[in-house]
Amino acid sequence: MTYLKHEFSPELRAAVMPLQQSSNWRGLLGVLTDYSLVVAAVLLSLWSPWCYPFSVLLIGSRQRALGALLHDAVHYSLARNRRWNRFLGAWPAGFAIFIDFDYYREIHVPQHHAFLGDPKRDPDRQEYVDTGLLQVKDRLDFLLRFVLKQGLLLGVPEYVKYLVTARIYTMLMTPRLCVGLLVTQGLLFAGMWWLAGPWGYLLFWVLPFITISQLLGWFNLLSEHYRLFERGQTVLEVTRNRFPSWWEHLFYGLHGENYHLTHHLFAGVPYWNLGKVHRILLADPAYRAANQHRGGMFSAPAGRTSVLAELLEDIRLYPSTHPLSAEGHRP
Repeated sequence: MTYLKHEFSPELRAAVMPLQQSSNWRGLLGVLTDYSLVVAAVLLSLWSPWCYPFSVLLIGSRQRALGALLHDAVHYSLARNRRWNRFLGAWPAGFAIFIDFDYYREIHVPQHHAFLGDPKRDPDRQEYVDTGLLQVKDRLDFLLRFVLKQGLLLGVPEYVKYLVTARIYTMLMTPRLCVGLLVTQGLLFAGMWWLAGPWGYLLFWVLPFITISQLLGWFNLLSEHYRLFERGQTVLEVTRNRFPSWWEHLFYGLHGENYHLTHHLFAGVPYWNLGKVHRILLADPAYRAANQHRGGMFSAPAGRTSVLAELLEDIRLYPSTHPLSAEGHRP
């Protein structure tokens, strides 16, 4: 299936053009910000163990943010210099969260972007099939299997199995990737030991990653395209931006990850300019209508509807499996 590309006016495209220019320091700033907050979260828990749950939430959200930086890097928009872009994306971002830069670029740019929504060639669409999301029976089924189960972290064992067998093992079997993974994880292990003792790496890196980070990745899978491919005709209709309340945005949708529709329309825009591009595109009536009522994944400012509420209403109206069944990968 091919979705129609929305045509913006020459004036709007001209206004967006300079905002597609990347920078060699802004991506580094994003990396430093994420790691600084991770360190702050560790120190907070050392100051008061009662703060540990909050620290796990903060660290996991910043690990997810590193995934957003990797995402920018595979589009070559995290830094202007290609080698610097690759280093930032592959080492402090990719290897730190157990993802191979080249593999992720291959499934994301020439597959997900080029064949958006295709039942056979879009890995995000395929993930909807693999996880059973296209076989949701009703709202209760969706809430129990795909929201509550994940929210209670009951899917963690399955995720750990996938992480070890499909990602870590594959990287360890490739010499170049093995070196990168072991060096990066070794530095994280040493840093966490220095900060928090011998259990620091497990408590402040591994545990947040397999719980909060993967949970946010799961909700990203639900929020970006789910239940839109089946009835939409254009890219505007099959991709969501998210506009959450402030408290949700503190931990979710970092580094412009909430502007997913804007990104699909102008994939070369670096994350720090996505908000500016969004405001420019609001001059287009169709784009404005696509964004007018949508909130965040769970929260919604006045006059907007959360993505979760939108999905539940869609399941109520269309409870059976969507017509394009069978035949979607998150960082």
